[in-house]
Amino acid sequence: MVDTTKELCVESDASDFATGAVLSMKCDDEKWHPCGYLSKGLNDVEQNYNVHDKEMLSIIHALELWRHYLEGAKMQFVIWTDHCNLQYFMEARKLNRQQARWTVYLSRFNFNLVYKPGPTIGKADALSRCADHKEGIEHDNENVVLFEGHEEIINQAVAIRRMVQRAGTCIIYLSQRTVQSLAWKSRPKEGTVLWNSHSTTIFHFVLVCYCLALWMIL
Repeated sequence: MVDTTKELCVESDASDFATGAVLSMKCDDEKWHPCGYLSKGLNDVEQNYNVHDKEMLSIIHALELWRHYLEGAKMQFVIWTDHCNLQYFMEARKLNRQQARWTVYLSRFNFNLVYKPGPTIGKADALSRCADHKEGIEHDNENVVLFEGHEEIINQAVAIRRMVQRAGTCIIYLSQRTVQSLAWKSRPKEGTVLWNSHSTTIFHFVLVCYCLALWMIL
C-alpha cells in the first residue's frame, strides 16, 4: 500500500517501442521498495518520436497512472531517469504543441528530476523492453511506398511536365524568330516594312502557345 506521507520515487525509461516505470516508496528501513510497475507499448506515432521525447513520454505515462498518489503527495517526490538529455526541457525552449501540453501537465506535480546511470534503474529498463511490445514492429517504416495506389496520378504529372517543357521550348524558339523578323542591322530606310501580316501571324501563334502552356500548368 502506498503511503503518500513518505518519500516516493518514480523510475522511468523508454526504448524504441515501449516505456517502463516503477513506483517506489522509502520505508522505515531507509530502503526503496517497489509499489507499482508500468510497461506500455508505443503507438505508431509515438514510435517516431526522437529520444528525449520518448523519455519524457515515459514520465508522462507514469504520472498519469499514479496521479492519485503523486499529485497529492505530502512530500516532493523524485523522478529518476537515465537520459541526461532531459535537461533539454529544463531550459527555455520553443516547444512544439505536444511538449507544451506536457509542460502544462507537469506543472501539477511537485517533483525533482534526477539523472541516474542506466544500471541503477534496471527495473524500468527491463519493463520498457518487454518482448510482447516489440512484436510486429521489427521492420517498421521499411520499404514503405508513400503514394501507394497513385501511380497513375504520378505518371500523368510527369507527362504534363514534359508537355509544358516542350511548349516552353517552342515558345522560346518562336519568340526568337519573331524578334529576328523585326530586327534590323542598320537605321531603316524610308519605305521599310517593320510589321506585316506575317509578323502578326507569328505573334498570334506565340501568344496562343503561351496561353496553352499556362492552361496546362494551372
